[in-house]
Amino acid sequence: MVAQFQLEVFGSPQLARGGRSPVRFRTKKHLAVLLYLHFEGRARSIPRDQLVELLWPDVPPEKGRHSLSQALLAIRSLLGPDALTGREQDVQLLAELPSDLSALRQGPVAAIRVAEPLQGLDRCAGAEFAHWVDGARVRLKAQARDALRAALQATRAKGTLSDTHLVAAALYEVDPLCPDAVYALAERSLLDGDTVAAVRLLKDQLRRTQAELGTNPNPEIARLLRRLERGERPAFLAQASPLPERLTRPHAFVAREVELGQLEAIWSRVGGAGYQTCLISGAPGIGKSSLIRRFATSLGARARPVFMVPCQEIGQGIPYATVSELITALGRDPAAGGTDPVWLAEASRVCPGLRTIYPGIPPAPDAPTDSIRLRVAEAVTRMMEAVADNGPVLLAFDDLQFLDPASREVLFLITRRLERVPTLIVAGARAGDAESRPEETGHGGLVWKETIHLQPLDGSQALNLIRDHSVDSEVVSSQIAETIVRLAQGNPYHLEMLLADWRTHRAKSLAAAESSEDSGPISWTPPEDLRAAFARQYGGLSTDAQHVLQLLSVAGKAMVPSELASLLGLQDGVVERAALEMLDRGVGRVEGVCVLRDGGGPASLPSRAARPAAGRLPGPESPPADARIGSSLHRRGHATSSHGDRAAGSRGRYRSRRSAGSRAGADAATPRLRRRSRFQTPLAPGALPGRGRSVPARAGCPRRLAAR
Repeated sequence: MVAQFQLEVFGSPQLARGGRSPVRFRTKKHLAVLLYLHFEGRARSIPRDQLVELLWPDVPPEKGRHSLSQALLAIRSLLGPDALTGREQDVQLLAELPSDLSALRQGPVAAIRVAEPLQGLDRCAGAEFAHWVDGARVRLKAQARDALRAALQATRAKGTLSDTHLVAAALYEVDPLCPDAVYALAERSLLDGDTVAAVRLLKDQLRRTQAELGTNPNPEIARLLRRLERGERPAFLAQASPLPERLTRPHAFVAREVELGQLEAIWSRVGGAGYQTCLISGAPGIGKSSLIRRFATSLGARARPVFMVPCQEIGQGIPYATVSELITALGRDPAAGGTDPVWLAEASRVCPGLRTIYPGIPPAPDAPTDSIRLRVAEAVTRMMEAVADNGPVLLAFDDLQFLDPASREVLFLITRRLERVPTLIVAGARAGDAESRPEETGHGGLVWKETIHLQPLDGSQALNLIRDHSVDSEVVSSQIAETIVRLAQGNPYHLEMLLADWRTHRAKSLAAAESSEDSGPISWTPPEDLRAAFARQYGGLSTDAQHVLQLLSVAGKAMVPSELASLLGLQDGVVERAALEMLDRGVGRVEGVCVLRDGGGPASLPSRAARPAAGRLPGPESPPADARIGSSLHRRGHATSSHGDRAAGSRGRYRSRRSAGSRAGADAATPRLRRRSRFQTPLAPGALPGRGRSVPARAGCPRRLAAR
């Protein structure tokens, strides 16, 4: 019988029967007797005289004992005859009566409702009972706070952010000064793109803490507030959105709760000394960057030092490109100013931009070339110690497959020195690249203790993502939604592109063409705005460059200049000039750089490796072509390293692409730079302007996207 009842103590106290309307007692003091026995009379017996003096202080003792007997009789009639002891001098509650406090510990998150406990109960008796009610409220709030903090940690471990924010809101109502609740609510505002709300929340918390406690026991909150006021945004890469913040929509995050919970579990182990590593792998567009950003934003909103470093494809052949980005990110933190200037000078060897942040850095001392990596690694470690402030640090690397070899070796050396700085290193990499490069898991590379492989979304998850990306006034029919899900094949990026194409072009979109009931051949052409943009680029090219572009578009792969020249019946120099035109207009790229000796053998490899099937441009008799390509790459920001002359290693001295190209014929004793080049267009095979051809839908957008 007792299991049918629940005692609700938050808000106005009441006894509810099976989730229905509350039980009505004859007087409120009957409920007060039940509440007092629930909190005080389960572990020990309460004398009846004490209950009479507490609840009926203004009546004669005989009437008070009679009123107490009536209250106990009412409780027995509801909870059963065995709910209370039947002794004459004292009384004890034997029934195990659940309450909404236990629901905070065990119940579902959606059912959490916390209000001021025992509202109005202090007015039903005398002053002594009112004092007891005040003490019971304090104890209930403390128990509710502990239960909600445990629930908050549990929801974080599961990776369910919506539940985490619901629990945080309830915890904030109970204890506005709780830093865990403030961090979670600030995180919610930042994820929604509402930085103003996050700043307002943090300022209010600091004001309350100062008023009630006279000090700020959580300097991390003040540090986070200063970062937001300076315009920093946790966990966003260097590329800022061109739209104002109020016009950007929050990034949808669907079906990665399990993986986010795994990252939270790994982070919880980064408490003492040492470091943890986790590699997130998956196909392009599967959501690796979104998962890393969401996790980093969560830690950044908790005032943890977070540094996100994008590994650019263009920097794959530039020594120390990624380490330079990491040093720049560390240098932006004001706490990095506490680093010894000697180590800042060492860091400036590969990151000259650090001197613009700290103009007083002394010159770097002369050192053997073989020790540069060791010195840079020690400098980065000292900067991490300064910004960590005896706490854990997150280093996140996006697109790890583009990590240059010199940075990989420096990161390996950094991990050997992290016994002083607890650190979590998280990286995202394409599945094929991450698995085909054993040097990243062996000597000279990072050892990944944990690996998370992202799987494609299933049908229900993809439909949820479509709903999250749809605007309020937009209705996506079930037929269109199912077609988009089928074409995307579980890839979130493909799904977003197909949805954007349908939203813009409706009946002329690829999804509409695929979902048509017409059983005839499907003909889909690119949108007019895309064709017009390409036509402007295509029309500005020379005839030879147009021929090269058409061949690359039809081939859909990278090709070497000699192969292009053979197929088109052109001379190598003509193909080189066409390649320069394509580079200038951004419709092509060069893959792979190799240094060859006079005899043709490789001397050193600034980039990861040259493709075995790749050819090279003409030999020593045509250095101007090499210089023109190097100069063009330099102008476009693709090749020049500001620290190329200092980047020396065990395999020889690296030079910037431009300087090597321009000095190709200057010194016969110096290895000359030759490019094993593959010119490739980023455009998929399709209809060229004026050709009047259509792309079959099944060979168009979805498959090219998957193969990109």
